[in-house]
Amino acid sequence: MPTPLGHFLAGVTIAWSAESIRQAPLDSRGRVRLALTCAGLAVAPDLDFLYPPIHRTMTHSLIAVGLVVVATGLVASRVRRDDVWSSAVVCGLAYASHLGLDWLGSDTKLPAGIQLLWPFSDAWFISSLGVFRATDIGGFFRTPVMVSNALAVLRELSILGPISLGTWLFRNRRVTS
Repeated sequence: MPTPLGHFLAGVTIAWSAESIRQAPLDSRGRVRLALTCAGLAVAPDLDFLYPPIHRTMTHSLIAVGLVVVATGLVASRVRRDDVWSSAVVCGLAYASHLGLDWLGSDTKLPAGIQLLWPFSDAWFISSLGVFRATDIGGFFRTPVMVSNALAVLRELSILGPISLGTWLFRNRRVTS
C-alpha cells in the first residue's frame, strides 16, 4: 500500500487539477488552503491505524467518501456561498484517491486490500496489478525493512511525481496567464 507521501501527492495533484479547471481562479490563500485540505483528506483514511482492528475497513469505503462529500459541503456552505458542492466533490475525490491508490498497491497483510463496500459487504478488494510496493511498519528501523520502504517511496515518487509536477506546471501556467 502507498505511503503517506504517495497519498499526499495524490491529494495536492487533485487540488491543482481542480484549480486548473475553475472558472474564477483562487487567490493565493485559497490555493494553499485547497491544496492542504485535499492533501489532508487524501492521507486521512489511514488515521484508522490508531485502532488496528478497523484498518482498511470503514475509512477505506465508498460510504466514507460519501460522508466526506456531505460533510465538506456542509462546512463549505457555512464558510462561503459560491461553488460549495464542486468544492465538496473535489474534497471527496481527494479522499477517494486514497482508496484508489491502496487498491492499486501490494499488500502483505491478510486479508489483502480494502473493504470498499463496507458495511454492505465484507469482501476485500485489491488490484492484481501491484502498482505500488507493499510497505512494512514492523521492525521499522531494521535495515531490510528500511530498504524495502525506501524502494516503495522511490516507486511512488517515480509514478506520482511526474503527474504531480505536470499538473502543478499546467496550473501555474493557467493561474499566471
